[in-house]
Amino acid sequence: MDDAQIRTHLVEVIRKLSNTLKGVRIYPLTHPKTVEAIKGLLSDLNILFKEEEMVKIGVFQDELLYEGKPLPATSASLDLARALYMRGITGINLSKGVNQEEISSLLELLALIPKKVRDEGGPVSFFNKRRTLHISLTEVDYGDLLKEEGEDLPWLEKKLVLARYLSGESLGEEEVGFLTTQLFNDPSLISRTLAEVVRRKGIGVLKRGVEIAELKEVFSKFSDEEIARIMNLAIEIGDIEGLDEILEKIIPGEERRKKVVQIIKHNLLAEAERPGFDMRWRLMKRTFEEERFIPKVYEETLHRLGLTLPKTPLDNVSDLIAAFSQESIQESETELLLTLSSFSVDEEYKSFISKLKERAIVYISNKNYKLAAEILGTFSSELETKKDTFLKESIEEIGSQSTIESLIEDIPSSSKEIRNEIAQTLIFFGEQSGHLLMERLSVEGNVFVRRHILNILTKIDQPVLSELKSWLSDERWYVVRNAAYILSRKKDKKIIHYLSPLISHKDDRVKREAVFGLGRLGGEDALELLIKVFQSKNRSIRYYSIISMRNLGDPRIIPLFIDLLKTKDLLKRRANEKLEAIKTLGMMKAVSAVPILTKILKSKTWFFEKDEDPLRLSALEALAEIGTKEAFEAITWASERGKGSFRNKSLEILKRSQGPKGFV
Repeated sequence: MDDAQIRTHLVEVIRKLSNTLKGVRIYPLTHPKTVEAIKGLLSDLNILFKEEEMVKIGVFQDELLYEGKPLPATSASLDLARALYMRGITGINLSKGVNQEEISSLLELLALIPKKVRDEGGPVSFFNKRRTLHISLTEVDYGDLLKEEGEDLPWLEKKLVLARYLSGESLGEEEVGFLTTQLFNDPSLISRTLAEVVRRKGIGVLKRGVEIAELKEVFSKFSDEEIARIMNLAIEIGDIEGLDEILEKIIPGEERRKKVVQIIKHNLLAEAERPGFDMRWRLMKRTFEEERFIPKVYEETLHRLGLTLPKTPLDNVSDLIAAFSQESIQESETELLLTLSSFSVDEEYKSFISKLKERAIVYISNKNYKLAAEILGTFSSELETKKDTFLKESIEEIGSQSTIESLIEDIPSSSKEIRNEIAQTLIFFGEQSGHLLMERLSVEGNVFVRRHILNILTKIDQPVLSELKSWLSDERWYVVRNAAYILSRKKDKKIIHYLSPLISHKDDRVKREAVFGLGRLGGEDALELLIKVFQSKNRSIRYYSIISMRNLGDPRIIPLFIDLLKTKDLLKRRANEKLEAIKTLGMMKAVSAVPILTKILKSKTWFFEKDEDPLRLSALEALAEIGTKEAFEAITWASERGKGSFRNKSLEILKRSQGPKGFV
């Protein structure tokens, strides 16, 4: 099983884990349906364990990661990522030997509200108490939590100091001075940091904050929306004790306080309409143990704020199922309906699917693409396992030609978030949308829209191969390039046959896409073609062949790159190629490359380059990656004989590796 196959199988594991978690919220862990679902999940995990001793899944906000790269975004992955992230979990490590009891503990943890997880001492403490030997978790770190894209270190350090202060940690004298002179004068910084700390630490942070004179003064400078957002976060994790009192201390004026309460109400109602929000479990409050869910917390909070929601008296699951025939069931119950459909018995199944199909059509007509995509995602997942004709027909009915054309028309004028929701919906329609997207792509003049359509087409499971093949002989270079771009992302080795002629295409942009495509597809044939490109005289794509071969990681490229480094290049026409070759040899820990890298390290440079020669600096990094004693000796030589940045770089590497102990 190669990396792509592992990732594909992992997506299926995540789908089953997400569906099982939904089932646990309806049925107890001992229920036959839950037990059966856990056994199916374990069976899939054991297939992965034949390839890997441990499967590590990372979490960042609404993304799940494998080997540091995002897994495909599905409704299941989004639900699971959110469940983990809200409980302060940034990674799950599943080891070979994991059993049913340990999976049950994981599900139990994810079914708890975030506040209860925190009361248990956090997710890691929760697991340690249950001795789950084959499942380990990593908890959120403030450095990862608070860092925003593009932030420089000083700004991040400010937020870290503030986060520690708000969490009740003792600060040094210098840090306290830093707070009073700089941070307390920045309400925006405090607002954003406080929101994240409240999400993790709960209402206690606010209780402590309103007792600090300087911080209380900063609170008074917050906008109404900022205060409401922080309060909503406290409510969302189920921590509401003393909420009224805190609100009074932050906002002394009654009129303004009423205005903020109205914003909190609005936010709560907006959340209640969002799939995945636990307020939907209010429908089952008389059926299940309340401490396992959080409707009581929300009802109490809403009551305090003077807001009430309609109650539906339900005594058991049968009543709940019957309730879905009523007009009163709102959008917020869509996910619950999805869950019940996956656990329903045969006679109920078609009824559930029909209701979901009707909802999906309404959602699309109302431009509520996110909910439509969730339903289609469930249909597609079920179709993979059940091969159900009724499901297939339902997807086709939702994705009529006029519907798909309407979705495509909405792409240019929509926000980024809506575009992504449209994309997800079109992907689930598969070949139905594929044909229409291809037609639009061939005539679309807007580059931005073309790129978006291209990305959608790469994710459709059933490629429109016949049309793509005809595009490869088109006279327009960009049409050929687009076809190569889509084909090479299908992970089908047979596609190499269609890409190989493009290496000789008259346009370098097409050649480049073909070369990158070969690197993505991999395999013997791809490597053979890339070596042919590497040995050609075409400098414009020779460079890209090195990058593609690096992606393959085949040891047979090592001697080729060593030979490249040995060639004389006084005018440095191949400098970029050599830089990529050096980087590749380092990443592959090519011990046989140490002599040539050492020679580059000790080579003389032109006077104007002095010690800034990028080849020598790159060779230093590569030797550090290889990490042999001979590499250490070469780097030591550079630290003693080099000058300027060359010497500084070598000293930095030696310090980083802690001397010869860091080499073998």
